[in-house]
Amino acid sequence: MGSPVSPILANLIMEDIENKAMTEFHHPPKVWKHYVDDTFVVIKRKDLQQFFKFLNSIERTVQCTQEIENDGVMAFLDVKLTRESTGYLDYTVYSKPTHIDRYLNFRSDHPLQHKKAVIKTLLCREKLLTSNETNYQEGMDRIQLANGYPPALTARSQNSTNTKKMVENRCLVVLPYYRGLSEKLQRCLRNHNIKSFFKPMRTIGDKLRNEKDPVHPFDRQGAVYCVPCGDCDQKYFGETKRSFKARKKEHINYIKHFHPEKSALAKHALELGHRMNWSKTQIVAFENDFRKRRFIESFFINSTRSIINE
Repeated sequence: MGSPVSPILANLIMEDIENKAMTEFHHPPKVWKHYVDDTFVVIKRKDLQQFFKFLNSIERTVQCTQEIENDGVMAFLDVKLTRESTGYLDYTVYSKPTHIDRYLNFRSDHPLQHKKAVIKTLLCREKLLTSNETNYQEGMDRIQLANGYPPALTARSQNSTNTKKMVENRCLVVLPYYRGLSEKLQRCLRNHNIKSFFKPMRTIGDKLRNEKDPVHPFDRQGAVYCVPCGDCDQKYFGETKRSFKARKKEHINYIKHFHPEKSALAKHALELGHRMNWSKTQIVAFENDFRKRRFIESFFINSTRSIINE
């Protein structure tokens, strides 16, 4: 993502461009509203292209693109805006032409509270992004039809409040979901002041094959490894936050350039003239946390009788 100061500098530059566009152009827009890098502008049609060229001339490295309304209709973020003949803007939820309004189907094997959460979220979005009751009802009818939600559930969700009651000294548990059994278990747990949440155990992702090539253990980071000696029964245990392949090169270089002080493995090989059996190297564990990785290394060192480590 680059330097942490980059977003701050980007915002300063965009604010400077915005100030110049609104103060130096002879006929500035009547409305200028922006969200991150999207800007909604209301300007006279005759001044549009001239203002667009002026905006791109302020900073050559920052170039804008434009999208003009088509028959009084345009999309901005998740909102579809329609300019009425009276001059007012009518707005509703915007969906791409390829969107089919498919969410979590009511007949799917998921907990009921997951389905309630879906319909409540969609209700909230429709209420916030719809200007009239007609558009709101049309949107909800379309979503209900595509996902099989009964009208009674939608009606109850509309009447329910979004306020959350704080419950003190209440235990929370997350359990796998099995239709028919989980609902009964939830009622039993509720009697003992235990709030339960369920998650589906079977997903489409579990059934799909992983086409990525497997990573070789020697290429994985955070390894605890064991290297046996080829001329005696002693073993060397080590750990590295990098891959074992990179650490192996360092061990070989220590031996090659006569640096016994660098590691106990190099000292053993140089002082006794032994050769390490690299082909029988084992990765005994993977751990990214440094303290845990050192603990695992110490465990194997202390539990092995014949070791090279000092």
